[in-house]
Amino acid sequence: MNKVRGIGLFSKCIRRRVRAPKRIKVGTTVNSIIRTHTKAYAYTPNWYTYRCLSSSAHVDVAGKPKIDVFLNDHKVHFYTNETHFIVRECPFCTSPHNNKPDNLYKLYIEKEKGLYFCHRCDSKGSWNTFKRSFHTNQVIENKSRNKKIDIKSPNSNVALPEDSVRLHYKNLKDQEKEFSKTVLEYLTKVRGIRKEVLEKYGVGAAEFDFINKDDKWVKHACVTFPWVGQTSENETRILRFKCRSITEKNCQRILPKGGLTGFFGWNTISEGTKTIVLTEGEYDAMAVYQDTAVPSISLPNGCRSFPDSLIHVLQVFDKIILWLDNDKPGMDGARVITKKLGRGRCVSVNSGNFDETLENGEVMAKDANEALLKRHNLKEYLDKATRLPHEKAVSLRDMKADILRYIESSDSSSGTEISAFPGLNSLLKGHRPGELTVITGPTGSGKTTFLSQYSLDLSMNGVNTLFGSFEIPRDVFVNRMIKQYIGRQRGHADEPDGNSITKDDLAQAANSFTQLDMNVMKHFGATPIDEVLDIMDDLVNTSELNHVIIDNLQFMMGMNGQSGAKEYYNQFQAQDLLLDKFRQFATSKNVHITICVHPRKTDINLPLTINDFFGSAKATQEADNVIILQSLSDNSKYLEVKKNRYDGSLGELPLGFQKECNSFVDLSS
Repeated sequence: MNKVRGIGLFSKCIRRRVRAPKRIKVGTTVNSIIRTHTKAYAYTPNWYTYRCLSSSAHVDVAGKPKIDVFLNDHKVHFYTNETHFIVRECPFCTSPHNNKPDNLYKLYIEKEKGLYFCHRCDSKGSWNTFKRSFHTNQVIENKSRNKKIDIKSPNSNVALPEDSVRLHYKNLKDQEKEFSKTVLEYLTKVRGIRKEVLEKYGVGAAEFDFINKDDKWVKHACVTFPWVGQTSENETRILRFKCRSITEKNCQRILPKGGLTGFFGWNTISEGTKTIVLTEGEYDAMAVYQDTAVPSISLPNGCRSFPDSLIHVLQVFDKIILWLDNDKPGMDGARVITKKLGRGRCVSVNSGNFDETLENGEVMAKDANEALLKRHNLKEYLDKATRLPHEKAVSLRDMKADILRYIESSDSSSGTEISAFPGLNSLLKGHRPGELTVITGPTGSGKTTFLSQYSLDLSMNGVNTLFGSFEIPRDVFVNRMIKQYIGRQRGHADEPDGNSITKDDLAQAANSFTQLDMNVMKHFGATPIDEVLDIMDDLVNTSELNHVIIDNLQFMMGMNGQSGAKEYYNQFQAQDLLLDKFRQFATSKNVHITICVHPRKTDINLPLTINDFFGSAKATQEADNVIILQSLSDNSKYLEVKKNRYDGSLGELPLGFQKECNSFVDLSS
């Protein structure tokens, strides 16, 4: 139970509602004050330090926001009147309140609809916008963005990330170590970045160990990029840094783990700046600044990494020029960022037209660093920047780039390769974000085994995955998956029968296996849909989640078929509700969701059809892809694609099975 801090301030803040006692003994609890004097809820003032899941659990079944529950869950200090919740600190105010009573309790939230308005900074918006402000555990104050970060002072008493960045900076500058010389040569000759620009951005050099394909740790010469931002104490600091190998693009790491998120290059922006360039990569940001002198910063970790915690820090700029890569992921990222920051002040260098030309007739480069190396005029690129087409309407003229891209190369429009199942990849044209896939199969046919192998393959190909195993405990599930991982490394087709996997094999593979970008839900059995959506939403905002697997829908719903949907009186309606929520999430968050659904009870000697999915027809109607794992009486198995919304390709692919590594083998090729 919280102890009262700042009782005098507390009594002043609620003096218009109640009369607080003149003296309160030290150690008096907040709850005792509440019971005696007011309906207010007093909690730790520094509520920015609590992370939040933007959660449908804070909206009741009628759509009315549970504002008091949300505020209590996140330790927000507030009190109430008949129509509003009045919050102590506004998360949108850009200037510090300094604990002055005149600066506190200015944010009013309507009890009925959740609309908020701050009488101090004039911020206003919906309940969902207010909840999104909690996606960060840091306070961002725009006025202090121009504070200089002294990365040249190794004797300063600073936090670990800053110590590391200063050491890396010194390595690159002093050139006393061999790897430092290699990194500097790469940056200046291969990337074309001048030394003074590297110094301005605080770029460094270091050596880090990464696991190679043989499960051995190998040293890599790496470039380090500092992330700069605001801490909860309103200080501009080096929050973390990203190290990236100069030889292997996939060998990169963000340290320390679990820290705050900031921008690369934020410390280079001076006070009064109204226009900035936001690029996809660090080399691009430095290239733009070097050639144009326009302040340029980089997204933390690629085109998909723009967490909600960074939205407010960009509110002070009148114009934001987006220069993401001129490819489909880059254009998708630009659209997401534009939606978050507003179309009114965002323009994009790339329109998605891959053959767009400059004034001299040359085809535009894919990114800013490539443009620099080709000696293009980067100022001309910035001048060509225009607003992206409206998200809900598009002209045929704006679709020209998409049409030409589809004609020239179908691969550029296809998704991530499903390499473990070439036949399935050929039919579906890869794995794409924003789609919904449903799969079924007879009991014991191997649906979980297939989904495990399918998700493992995509994760190894760079798809950030969340697996919800509601039927099998996660420790059992993960132990099965690591055997599939070993089988994948050996090559299923070449593995002789009886070549068992030993404990030594498992231990050796554990190092690289645990480096995969995959999370497994802790939930098991019946789980409310809102809890599942909360986990998904949080990982989308913090980890750039790309793929979610639900195995399976009936176990997640539970025996009563409710999963938190008590107003639905039968199992079919409850299942339709869940499918509808998953469909909306996949579309709005651009995340691929794969759901395993049990079939109806049918003749086990007959193949399943698209009408044999349990429940109403909603599962197959909502889905972009419908897959059936057929298991016949002669023990033969095959995958059958029954629906493919992308290009309509349907078909079957026979499957073999490797028992030792618990894996299916595509026999279609």
